[in-house]
Amino acid sequence: MGDVDFFARLLERLVDEFADLAAVPAEPPDATETAARLHKLGGGAGLLAAVPLRDAARRGETQARAGADFSAELAEVARLLTALTAQARPWLKDHRGAQQAAAEPAVQAPLDAAALQGLRQALHAQDLAALDLFEPLAPALRAACGEAGFARLREAVTRLDFATALGALPPSGAPAS
Repeated sequence: MGDVDFFARLLERLVDEFADLAAVPAEPPDATETAARLHKLGGGAGLLAAVPLRDAARRGETQARAGADFSAELAEVARLLTALTAQARPWLKDHRGAQQAAAEPAVQAPLDAAALQGLRQALHAQDLAALDLFEPLAPALRAACGEAGFARLREAVTRLDFATALGALPPSGAPAS
């Protein structure tokens, strides 16, 4: 997995996980819960170099933890997250399409049993190496699982839900179809 692919996964995870913060709530949310979510959002935004969003999340977290009114900060987070999402979604869609197009010539490749076993072991161990092991197997897994099954598998791997991903893998002896 390259740096751009890793960035895309982190970005997609951030905009998906915090989509609810893109809307200003009708009623003031719980300060403790919101502070924790803003802390996590700030860390993720900082990792992606989304500095204005990171800073707004930090300010909101600070206000919420202090017991002060954090509605203005939450509105700023919503504005920035909405803008980031609007810019990110088309790029993520294009990136995913390019990944799929690049993988298409290998669709007929058989599912490598040893590589599949390595992926199983990494998923079972909750090892992030599973992300790197998954990509080369993706075309054969798509063929073995079908589009819907592969979409569920990719979603589980992307969300780091390794137990679900493990259950979505085809049986060890399943041929690519």
